[in-house]
Amino acid sequence: MDVIGVKNAFFNFLKDAMRHALSAHGQSVRWAL
Repeated sequence: MDVIGVKNAFFNFLKDAMRHALSAHGQSVRWAL
């Protein structure tokens, strides 16, 4: 795999994790940030 592909996969994983965290915790996550 090339570096671009690895970076894209990593950022997609982070975005999905953040989306799940925000939908699960919502207000508390916003205050933590």
